[in-house]
Amino acid sequence: MFSFVMINSMEVIGMNALSQMNKAMGYIERNLMGEIDFGEMAGIACCSEYHFRRMFSFLSGMPLGEYIRRRKLALATILLKSNDNKIIDVALQLGYNSPDAFTKAFQVMHGIAPSNVSSRG
Repeated sequence: MFSFVMINSMEVIGMNALSQMNKAMGYIERNLMGEIDFGEMAGIACCSEYHFRRMFSFLSGMPLGEYIRRRKLALATILLKSNDNKIIDVALQLGYNSPDAFTKAFQVMHGIAPSNVSSRG
Protein backbone atom coordinates (compact mmCIF):
# COMPACT_ATOMS: atom_id res chain seq x y z
CA MET A 1 0.00 0.00 0.00
CA PHE A 2 1.29 3.47 -0.84
CA SER A 3 1.91 5.91 1.99
CA PHE A 4 1.36 9.04 -0.06
CA VAL A 5 -1.14 10.77 -2.30
CA MET A 6 0.07 12.40 -5.51
CA ILE A 7 -1.17 15.96 -6.04
CA ASN A 8 0.90 16.57 -9.14
CA SER A 9 4.34 15.60 -10.37
CA MET A 10 6.02 18.13 -8.06
CA GLU A 11 4.18 17.56 -4.78
CA VAL A 12 3.53 14.58 -2.53
CA ILE A 13 1.47 14.50 0.65
CA GLY A 14 2.97 11.91 3.00
CA MET A 15 1.20 10.13 5.83
CA ASN A 16 2.65 12.61 8.33
CA ALA A 17 1.11 15.47 6.35
CA LEU A 18 -2.23 13.66 6.36
CA SER A 19 -1.96 13.29 10.13
CA GLN A 20 -1.28 17.02 10.42
CA MET A 21 -4.27 17.70 8.14
CA ASN A 22 -6.46 15.63 10.48
CA LYS A 23 -5.25 17.75 13.40
CA ALA A 24 -6.22 20.87 11.45
CA MET A 25 -9.65 19.35 10.83
CA GLY A 26 -9.99 18.89 14.58
CA TYR A 27 -9.19 22.58 14.99
CA ILE A 28 -12.03 23.43 12.59
CA GLU A 29 -14.49 21.25 14.52
CA ARG A 30 -13.47 22.75 17.87
CA ASN A 31 -13.85 26.30 16.57
CA LEU A 32 -17.02 26.18 14.48
CA MET A 33 -18.78 28.46 16.94
CA GLY A 34 -15.82 30.78 17.32
CA GLU A 35 -13.17 32.50 15.30
CA ILE A 36 -11.35 30.26 12.83
CA ASP A 37 -7.81 31.46 12.20
CA PHE A 38 -6.62 30.17 8.83
CA GLY A 39 -3.01 30.93 9.66
CA GLU A 40 -3.23 28.92 12.87
CA MET A 41 -4.85 26.06 10.97
CA ALA A 42 -2.04 26.08 8.44
CA GLY A 43 0.48 26.12 11.29
CA ILE A 44 -1.14 23.01 12.76
CA ALA A 45 -0.75 21.35 9.36
CA CYS A 46 2.90 22.53 9.22
CA CYS A 47 2.58 24.43 5.96
CA SER A 48 1.75 27.86 4.60
CA GLU A 49 -1.87 28.96 4.40
CA TYR A 50 -1.63 28.83 0.61
CA HIS A 51 -0.45 25.20 0.61
CA PHE A 52 -2.93 24.24 3.31
CA ARG A 53 -5.81 25.57 1.22
CA ARG A 54 -4.52 23.71 -1.85
CA MET A 55 -4.08 20.43 0.06
CA PHE A 56 -7.47 20.80 1.68
CA SER A 57 -9.23 21.42 -1.64
CA PHE A 58 -7.47 18.48 -3.25
CA LEU A 59 -8.25 16.06 -0.42
CA SER A 60 -11.81 17.18 0.28
CA GLY A 61 -12.94 18.13 -3.21
CA MET A 62 -14.12 21.56 -2.06
CA PRO A 63 -12.57 24.86 -1.01
CA LEU A 64 -11.81 25.31 2.68
CA GLY A 65 -14.28 28.18 3.10
CA GLU A 66 -17.08 26.11 1.57
CA TYR A 67 -16.33 23.20 3.90
CA ILE A 68 -16.44 25.47 6.95
CA ARG A 69 -19.69 27.08 5.77
CA ARG A 70 -21.31 23.65 5.29
CA ARG A 71 -20.11 22.43 8.70
CA LYS A 72 -21.51 25.56 10.37
CA LEU A 73 -24.87 25.14 8.65
CA ALA A 74 -24.99 21.46 9.62
CA LEU A 75 -24.26 22.47 13.22
CA ALA A 76 -27.01 25.09 12.95
CA THR A 77 -29.55 22.34 12.27
CA ILE A 78 -28.46 20.51 15.42
CA LEU A 79 -28.57 23.69 17.50
CA LEU A 80 -32.02 24.62 16.22
CA LYS A 81 -33.42 21.13 16.87
CA SER A 82 -31.82 20.36 20.20
CA ASN A 83 -31.76 23.68 22.00
CA ASP A 84 -34.32 26.33 22.70
CA ASN A 85 -32.36 28.85 20.63
CA LYS A 86 -33.73 31.67 18.57
CA ILE A 87 -32.63 31.82 14.95
CA ILE A 88 -30.86 35.12 15.56
CA ASP A 89 -28.87 33.57 18.43
CA VAL A 90 -27.74 30.62 16.30
CA ALA A 91 -26.85 32.96 13.44
CA LEU A 92 -24.67 35.11 15.70
CA GLN A 93 -23.07 32.09 17.43
CA LEU A 94 -21.97 30.79 14.04
CA GLY A 95 -20.51 34.11 12.90
CA TYR A 96 -23.26 35.43 10.63
CA ASN A 97 -23.70 39.20 10.74
CA SER A 98 -27.47 39.07 10.40
CA PRO A 99 -30.30 36.57 10.67
CA ASP A 100 -31.18 37.33 7.03
CA ALA A 101 -27.74 36.24 5.79
CA PHE A 102 -27.97 33.12 7.94
CA THR A 103 -31.50 32.31 6.73
CA LYS A 104 -30.49 32.68 3.08
CA ALA A 105 -27.42 30.44 3.48
CA PHE A 106 -29.43 27.89 5.48
CA GLN A 107 -32.17 27.75 2.83
CA VAL A 108 -29.66 27.32 0.01
CA MET A 109 -27.97 24.41 1.76
CA HIS A 110 -30.95 22.65 3.36
CA GLY A 111 -33.81 23.64 1.08
CA ILE A 112 -35.95 24.83 4.00
CA ALA A 113 -36.04 27.89 6.21
CA PRO A 114 -34.47 27.62 9.67
CA SER A 115 -37.87 28.55 11.13
CA ASN A 116 -39.15 25.19 9.84
CA VAL A 117 -36.48 23.43 11.91
CA SER A 118 -36.71 25.59 15.00
CA SER A 119 -39.64 25.73 17.37
CA ARG A 120 -38.75 29.37 18.04
CA GLY A 121 -38.38 32.22 15.54
